[in-house]
Amino acid sequence: MLQGQPIAPVVTGVIVTRDSSNRVAVSHKSLSDLLKFEEGYSRKIYTDTKGIPTGGIGHAFQVGSTLPDTVWKLVFSYDVEDSWRKFHLLNLNHLSERRQWVCVAMIFQLGFDGFRGFKRTRRFLRQGNYASASKEMLKSKWYREDTPGRALRMSRIMLEG
Repeated sequence: MLQGQPIAPVVTGVIVTRDSSNRVAVSHKSLSDLLKFEEGYSRKIYTDTKGIPTGGIGHAFQVGSTLPDTVWKLVFSYDVEDSWRKFHLLNLNHLSERRQWVCVAMIFQLGFDGFRGFKRTRRFLRQGNYASASKEMLKSKWYREDTPGRALRMSRIMLEG
């Protein structure tokens, strides 16, 4: 192998070569390329070597840290779309738009598994029995302890359609 010739597939902006002493040398086209190479990339948030929740390209998620509004709006859009995708797995597409919104809002807040825990509510929704579905929503920890005002508002929308 010739000195200075790439020895590994090129990662965007990163070139790995061997110097005259046969040591591996890594060069980068920019600071961003250097950081991407060193930090790696993860779609999932993980705990780094110091115990800090981290994700993306080395972004530490610490209580009190901030991100720009544009980032939060993008995350919100993703979360709403994800909630809609999960809603469509439940075969409740026959519901009115506002009742669908309630289901998606519950998935958004409680997670898919949390919403799936409302078995009787979902059964009544499939039957078109919205009064019973609305009542079942209020027979929950969600209403009793978590967010009673929100649960009551969602229950009313479910009842009224």
